[in-house]
Parts: sequence; structure tokens; C-alpha cells
Amino acid sequence: MTTKLNAFLREHATIEILCEPEHMHPKDCFDDARDVAKVLEKAESNEWAWCCIRVKVTFEGISECEYLGGCSYDSEKDFVASGDYYEDMLHVCLATLEKRLVKLHETLSTLTTNE
Repeated sequence: MTTKLNAFLREHATIEILCEPEHMHPKDCFDDARDVAKVLEKAESNEWAWCCIRVKVTFEGISECEYLGGCSYDSEKDFVASGDYYEDMLHVCLATLEKRLVKLHETLSTLTTNE
């Protein structure tokens, strides 16, 4: 279920997709040695060929991140277009950020209420 706040965050928050180094070796993820060799060859000239991807959503200095390791894509565009994980990662970030903002609002409201 998408709330008004979630929809607002999707439109107004800063969404970043970051490619970070993957410290795990491709042989730990692929059974076929040919696939490992292919990934390693592509990784020599393309950081997206073997990486850890971080999706980061920030609103007013408050951020939430989701990580996915063992990734092999051609580019950021390829990662998003593949439909594999991006939307799920974004959904988790937005939902978690929404919860944090609601909790922050509730806490601050108790401090500013005149009794």
C-alpha cells in the first residue's frame, strides 16, 4: 500500500543508485567457470560488471539504504531496467524512511505541544 507520505517521498526525496566494490569473488556466486571468467573480464573495464549496489533515499538529511551484493550488470540503467531488484530495494528504503519520519514527527510533536 502506498501512503501519501510514501508517494511524496518518491517524488521529492533524493534517490541514488551507487555502484560499490564487491569484495566477494565471482566464483562464490557462479558455478560455471566460463561465467566467472566472463564477469572478471568485463569487470576490468566496467565497475558495474562485478559490484555491490546501494540504493539510497534521502529526505531533509535523513537517509535509508539497501544493499545488494554479487551484482553483474552492464550499467546503472541496465540494473534499473532489469526489473530484478531495484523497485524492491527502493520500496524498502521508502517504507523505512517513512516510518522514521513518522516516528520523528510524533516525538517532536510531544515536545512542542503546550500543556
